[in-house]
Amino acid sequence: MPHMANLPWIPFYLLIALTLTFFWTKENFSVISNFTKKEQMSKITKSSLNWT
Repeated sequence: MPHMANLPWIPFYLLIALTLTFFWTKENFSVISNFTKKEQMSKITKSSLNWT
């Protein structure tokens, strides 16, 4: 039964993939949030300049 022996490895690989994805997104989330903050700030300054 070689097929049944491979089954316990599936959740293990899933866990590794999830952990890697989590750390990757955590690492890049700060970059993304900083980028969006800059975008929002530029929009706010443009709108305030147009308003005055």
